[in-house]
Amino acid sequence: MKQRVIFAFPRWRRNQGSVVPRVQQNAKLLAEVYSDTYEVETVALAKPRFTEQHEEFVRHAKGAVVIGLQTSLRLLGRDRMIALRETSAGMCSDHVDSVPETDELGIYHAHILASRVGCGRVNTRLAKEGVSGSSVVHVTHHADPRITLVSAASRSDFRIGYLGNPRKMIAPPDPRAVQVLTYKDQSDYTKALQQMTDYPMHYGVRPRSASREVSKPFTKGFFAAAMGANILVNRQTDDAEFYLGTDYPYLIKSFRARHIAEGIETARAGYGGAEWRRGLEVMEHVRQLSTPNFAIRELSEAIKTALAIADQN
Repeated sequence: MKQRVIFAFPRWRRNQGSVVPRVQQNAKLLAEVYSDTYEVETVALAKPRFTEQHEEFVRHAKGAVVIGLQTSLRLLGRDRMIALRETSAGMCSDHVDSVPETDELGIYHAHILASRVGCGRVNTRLAKEGVSGSSVVHVTHHADPRITLVSAASRSDFRIGYLGNPRKMIAPPDPRAVQVLTYKDQSDYTKALQQMTDYPMHYGVRPRSASREVSKPFTKGFFAAAMGANILVNRQTDDAEFYLGTDYPYLIKSFRARHIAEGIETARAGYGGAEWRRGLEVMEHVRQLSTPNFAIRELSEAIKTALAIADQN
């Protein structure tokens, strides 16, 4: 008999942010890769005032493993969250990069995070609060399945590209050094994905998070690796050293203007040379650790963890 798995998310965020990779794509991949093991569905949760719908969801989820995206399950209210923990086969929160409330630490059988640094922080909080009956598991924020791996030989000119919100990056001293691509909708994003294949180096220099509790997944690194590109990134970026190693040639000391400029010049001067190729070898390793199938195997292990913990309680 297949194990039911329900991905829950806020109804009004259906095509926004983490819903696409962590709910829509993960649900589809889990159903395809583990078709003999799991029966998968997604459920859009209503706002807190729709209590009857929430009661129905708790009843519907009986015997299923429930994976709530970020703060989604808070919409149910604390009493229904506790009821869900008791009647489900396993209750998980896929925090991604959100921070669990202290009074929720013991509600979830499994805390899923997309950052290695984040896993460490939540584990520390569980120990500090003396929480038992709950575990922390890592599920990679995989690269977009629509990305095409590009051969380094197909790119002749050195160029650096950045795809995303420019307010989330630290601009280089010379703005002309990095081409910034933005998008407004999925159609724009698809076009931008194709454009990014022309850039042999991606830009990933970002400031620290405003909160010490928030840990971001290494998405810019996974994105670059999936396209067969190197990345310029600062050491302060969560998980950068874990995936790239401390001696990656384009891992810069800080996000100060001087270090950014030096990193860009180092990459430009060595483009196509031995150090550049060594960087690409590292990025190929990163690619293998961030494919959709790799992440789905991690997710399956997270589900098994939640089932085992729930069975013991």
